[in-house]
Amino acid sequence: MKISDDGQLESQPVEHLTLASVEDLYRLADQFDLGSPKPLYRGQCDYSWRLETRLERNVPRVVINDVGLETYEYRILAESQRRLHQFLGPLPDEDDRLSWLALLRHNGIPTRLLDVTHSLFIACHFALRDAEQDKDAVVWIFSRHAIDFAFTLWNSAIDDTFIRPTPFTVASYGEPYYWPFPKKLASLPQAVSIETLRIPGIGGRWLDRNATLEAAMRGYIEKPGLAVSEPFWISRRMDVQQGAFLIPFNVRESFEKNLFSFLHISAEEQEERVVPTNKDDLLNLWRFFRIIKLRIPSRLHSILRAKLGTMNIRDLTLFPDTDGAFAQITAYLPLNGR
Repeated sequence: MKISDDGQLESQPVEHLTLASVEDLYRLADQFDLGSPKPLYRGQCDYSWRLETRLERNVPRVVINDVGLETYEYRILAESQRRLHQFLGPLPDEDDRLSWLALLRHNGIPTRLLDVTHSLFIACHFALRDAEQDKDAVVWIFSRHAIDFAFTLWNSAIDDTFIRPTPFTVASYGEPYYWPFPKKLASLPQAVSIETLRIPGIGGRWLDRNATLEAAMRGYIEKPGLAVSEPFWISRRMDVQQGAFLIPFNVRESFEKNLFSFLHISAEEQEERVVPTNKDDLLNLWRFFRIIKLRIPSRLHSILRAKLGTMNIRDLTLFPDTDGAFAQITAYLPLNGR
């Protein structure tokens, strides 16, 4: 990683690549999946789409800016813990917030979590799953090394402006929400300070990553940032999809603001180029990238779907339940260029 004189990551644009052939994808996987740590991938069916969470999508700006999405995430979590025991079991421990949010996210409920996978080919499946004819799809590739390194720099610069005294505002939107009896806000864990986030016993300089992540999910982190995490309690879907999550620290900012400011990604437009075929060029790409936006041209969709099918990467295996079975049956209908 290139570090500037002020101790921060040097600004760097998103790397824009395009597949010239399916073989390019195999070459990319050979380099990236053999390195350590492995990158994380996210497939989206439309190249023009932004990176955003379901929690922020289609929500009025007044809710994000003035009310704070933390309020609604607390409500979603509380109502889930009140009701889901009637339909699902076993469920995560009540205080295991990440496992609960992961369970909700994998069942279509909006949360701050952004789904990613450790598998490039599984990301390709999700990119093509609902892709429309004549529209290019995309796989976003995130450097795990860059994200972990950025947390070290973020950690070293922390001060009181990084922490909120409370996750809640006095603003409201829509119907008021009264915390259900006997669960009370007062019974939640203690308020967060920098001191409560530090790792004990090593001089008090470094933050505990898990404590910081928990504080972020509770709405106490003001400074935009991001972490990679997997919950302790995982569903069967998440297991077979090799899933993980990118978790923004401040949901009063967009996911992209959290990500790009954290990794010092510039708005500079970079010329798109084809995936390198030379091994040395691929190695340098893997060593120095932070974010790659990989275009999957529509002309390759049909052949790539067929290749993924021969790998047994399909709805029936990635959704090992009735939803996956029905989706697999539906996929036999030739819609939108399938």
